[in-house]
Amino acid sequence: MIPEVKYLGYLLGFANVFISLFIIVFAVIFLKKTEPHENRKPWGYMLVAVILYFIFEVLSVVGVFSTSLAPEIKDFVKTFFVAIVLYVFVYQHYLITKSNKILIKRKVTEIEKLKKKNKKK
Repeated sequence: MIPEVKYLGYLLGFANVFISLFIIVFAVIFLKKTEPHENRKPWGYMLVAVILYFIFEVLSVVGVFSTSLAPEIKDFVKTFFVAIVLYVFVYQHYLITKSNKILIKRKVTEIEKLKKKNKKK
């Protein structure tokens, strides 16, 4: 294999690790700051898929998958990840089109509840 192509493969592997880590952090923050609701369900599926993809990419970068089966495993995992992402988009589209209003509310902290209660008095 050409050294530049191998180097590019490692570079893209590291990029995939950081991109998937960013998505994990963003999804976790979003899920922590919002109330559980049916409209939020696709985000849970996305989080599971991204965590699995992240683990696989870290193992790939570290070199665990250096066997002859690696290309097939890598293709399967990437196809699975893309399928989950597509499913999430379709599911979110279904939720949006079936209702007039999408309800995803942020969580209200105890301090905010107390402030609101004191304002009413």
